[in-house]
Amino acid sequence: MEPQTKGKVAGPEASLKHLQDLIDKGDWKQALTEIDALQQSTPKTLETRAIMASCHLLRARALMHLGDFTKAWAESDRAQTLAKEALRPAIEAEAMCVVANIHWKKGKLLEAHALLEKAFVVASSSNDDRVLGIVNLEMASVHMKTQEYSEAEREYREAILALERAGDHRQLARAYNNFAHVFLYQGMWQRAEEMFLKCRKLSEKAGFRSAGAWASFNRADALLELEKIKEAKEELDRALPILEELGDTYGQTVTRSIYSVIFAMEGDFAKAEKSLEAAKEVNKKIDIPHMKGRLARDQAMICKFRGDKTRAIKLLKEARDVYQSLGSTSEVARMEKKLKEIS
Repeated sequence: MEPQTKGKVAGPEASLKHLQDLIDKGDWKQALTEIDALQQSTPKTLETRAIMASCHLLRARALMHLGDFTKAWAESDRAQTLAKEALRPAIEAEAMCVVANIHWKKGKLLEAHALLEKAFVVASSSNDDRVLGIVNLEMASVHMKTQEYSEAEREYREAILALERAGDHRQLARAYNNFAHVFLYQGMWQRAEEMFLKCRKLSEKAGFRSAGAWASFNRADALLELEKIKEAKEELDRALPILEELGDTYGQTVTRSIYSVIFAMEGDFAKAEKSLEAAKEVNKKIDIPHMKGRLARDQAMICKFRGDKTRAIKLLKEARDVYQSLGSTSEVARMEKKLKEIS
């Protein structure tokens, strides 16, 4: 997917490919600006409904990456409506996947599952491997949250095969990143960090900065469990500047939160608290309920390394209760394990 060549008149399909490329590379703000320009220059006719549907879908994806889930959802709804009118099931199904992604991130797992079942039917009618792969990928993420690891693994493998056939390396990188969590949740730290590393290298080779940064902070999470502090810190040092440049609030929150645990493990508790406060400040910009559990968990780890066992246990129970309320049994099990380790 190449940007438009200077001086060359490009049609809407070329423009859409260019916008897709910007989003894949992580240039979300630039993509939003150029989507505006394309929409304004495109006549609103029956013949252009598919183009406009694609614009709304791409806008939804960019907004989701930037943490604006309310607007992303609204854009996805517009994309679905126009795609249905234009008889473009691939666009419609992918837009449904954006909403499903928001659902499971907010802990609405049943809603996400139900919507993805509908998206699969729509995607199947398109015979589009890329979109089918994305549906598989999202469904796997839902199964993973509820400890249905064998189902999640099956969906991830189907997603990877479909995305390989389609040649979508950005979504393929995302599939590997999410797949690694199946091993992370089961305590298979070595296998998880190896898959995150594979995802990072794949992403960096393709120029997908956002995907590479996510793989880095996720790998850091696994490396900490293996007590490989130096390597974990190197991954965070690689990720944070990219996430700040791109405006990725979710990624910044997680990265700064992991930093806080590393500083606590090194005995620098002032720095640990400062990093955690920075994570909380960034988190105010997004509305993801499970992040409250994440921050409580990492604050518990700071207390653990400081020697405040009572406070650590209290915070881990708070984190567990957050995940319990969201139906994320995988995270609940992880908190229970940490409680046993401290107790």
